[in-house]
Amino acid sequence: MSSSSSAYLRHDRDNGAFRRMACELGFVQEADGSARYAQGLTEVIVAVYGPAQPKYMRQEDPDGLTIDVSFTTTAANISGATGANEAAVQLNADRVPPSSAQQRLERQGCKALSAVLRQCIHLHRFPRQCLYVKAIVVHDDGAAISVATVAQSLALLNAGLPLFHVPLSVTVAILPGDRSVAEAGAGAGTGTGTQLLDPTAAEEDASGSSHTYMVRVVTPTPALAGAQAEAEAEAEAEAEALILHGHSVGSCSTAQLAAAQQTCLRQVHPVMAFVRAAAAQM
Repeated sequence: MSSSSSAYLRHDRDNGAFRRMACELGFVQEADGSARYAQGLTEVIVAVYGPAQPKYMRQEDPDGLTIDVSFTTTAANISGATGANEAAVQLNADRVPPSSAQQRLERQGCKALSAVLRQCIHLHRFPRQCLYVKAIVVHDDGAAISVATVAQSLALLNAGLPLFHVPLSVTVAILPGDRSVAEAGAGAGTGTGTQLLDPTAAEEDASGSSHTYMVRVVTPTPALAGAQAEAEAEAEAEAEALILHGHSVGSCSTAQLAAAQQTCLRQVHPVMAFVRAAAAQM
């Protein structure tokens, strides 16, 4: 990552703002659940198949559900798919050989999606069965794993699977700490660097480090059944976010890492609100 350029200053949104979120549920008609989700220009399709009989005997676990996740960055027939059956995207289509950076992203993405799945699904309810999750990064303009995590959660909700919680994700990029406030933008601090929430690919490139965290939000149950709207609002305000999984790219100080974690935990609520609104329309 480069630390010398000052060309990636934000002019379209605040440093602490998300890009526009959009989704389409049930996008892949052949899947049990699917979602096409985007933040800005970063777009990911996730399709969920199962739980079902495993394709191979080695995938059978008598104690619970087996999870099989594939995460790819390129695929054929996505941009050219048209018509009512546009959702029949060939998730296993012939691929352009991925670059080393894409291969690294695929490994990280597969690990992240698998980790949060194992923590949110009632595995013991589906012995000797397998859940197949296929994720495609249609376009990567930054924060691809965060976008894929939210897309996966939307696909799980679309499939109607019982979940302990709905995993969400936030990415924060940190510009080098020695850049001045005037150069890096409002809210900068030389100790922890300038944080850019939901960074674009260019911003990730210009940063000293990038940090992605998958989180769950714990909302207290309203104590009173009376003034329900007020009770729900109060519970929402007290909601606590907990880290499920995370990974970092680049170099940063301990203070910068801690600050990035806290930012992700604080800023996850707009993502949660979007997912709730999308799920309410199913």
